[in-house]
Amino acid sequence: MGNFIVIEGDNFGFIGKLLELSLPEKERLDLNEKAFQLADFHPTAKAEVLLSFNYFDPLSVSKGLDCYPNIGAKVFVCSSSFIQDYFKRFGLKEDEDSTPYIKLATLTSNIGTEVTVSQQAIFGRHCAVVGTTGGGKSWTVAKLIEGIKNNNNKAILIDPTGEYENIVDSSVVSVALAQDVYFHYSKLKNEDLFFLLQPAGRVQLPKLMEAVRSLKMVSLDQNGELLDYIDNGYLVKQGRLKRPIEKFYYNNFKKIETGFLDFDIKKLPQQITYECVFDTDRVDTGRFGPRNEADVSNCVSLISRANNLLNTFNSIFGFDEKADQDNDLTKVIDTFINNSTFAP
Repeated sequence: MGNFIVIEGDNFGFIGKLLELSLPEKERLDLNEKAFQLADFHPTAKAEVLLSFNYFDPLSVSKGLDCYPNIGAKVFVCSSSFIQDYFKRFGLKEDEDSTPYIKLATLTSNIGTEVTVSQQAIFGRHCAVVGTTGGGKSWTVAKLIEGIKNNNNKAILIDPTGEYENIVDSSVVSVALAQDVYFHYSKLKNEDLFFLLQPAGRVQLPKLMEAVRSLKMVSLDQNGELLDYIDNGYLVKQGRLKRPIEKFYYNNFKKIETGFLDFDIKKLPQQITYECVFDTDRVDTGRFGPRNEADVSNCVSLISRANNLLNTFNSIFGFDEKADQDNDLTKVIDTFINNSTFAP
């Protein structure tokens, strides 16, 4: 069971895998040691046809089955070298013969037949290792890591459960997020902030976006254009003229709308409160109105979640740290990638 076979066709050959062997009921009942030596038996087999190949170019495999074997076609046991050639060429293009290979496993059906697969075929596209509990998923991933290492290539392994923490030697850089390194919040995007804070769409989301824009304008104001609006690192709009802020936003639109959180995020909760003002003053339409207590009440839960985020995830996102420090995760990854010591 599980052996590979070759099926003869007209212009194409087929490779299949044996799934089932059986005897007719009458022959099965008469089966004994003497009959097994003298009588004729007529076993039947079921096989799964895996692929077809051209007789004149056996390594040229057709995707899918354009034709099928004829009834009465001859069947042969597939040689180990024939199977190995197909494993090696799996997923390869014609100009990729020099790609490194990974010895992944050994076939149980064809004893001693190594499964050697192109590294490019595995990692040149999306690859998933799936299976039941105890089916060998972790072992397979470990085998892939071993193959990459043997080929003098680099890999980044994100290990949330720590089951690979013992794979440590001179060529391995091992760090723990929130202990050894942090992922700086400035690399996050607005969508990540929305996911973390879960702002309500009607009031909280617009106020959150305005707070983000205001803090970005504070960080970009190097020439003091908004000096009259900035108070202790916050942009205060209450009762102030709209025009200077609108002009600054228009002139720096591309830098403000980058989508990244490149500002002092520790000031975000209080800045949300400062955004809770009426859009227009009743007396002067060119100015922002007074504080809007209804908006403040609606944003209390958002402000609470923002404070909780800053206190809870500080060690992960480095809210108190600067970007691109030695213990910034992105800096560690860049150093690992550019380090010629581990280069192929």
